[in-house]
Amino acid sequence: MKTDLQYAIERNVATNRRAVENYNLLRQQEQNLAAEALELVLDSESLANN
Repeated sequence: MKTDLQYAIERNVATNRRAVENYNLLRQQEQNLAAEALELVLDSESLANN
């Protein structure tokens, strides 16, 4: 039989896993936005030079 501590540890582990997944998703979104921003800057520079 599991103790309250074991249940608490399992819940904490699950929460930490979700936190890591969310962090990784946010980092990926940040990288995607940075790439889009760079593309917009390059596009605007290209338009300015024409």
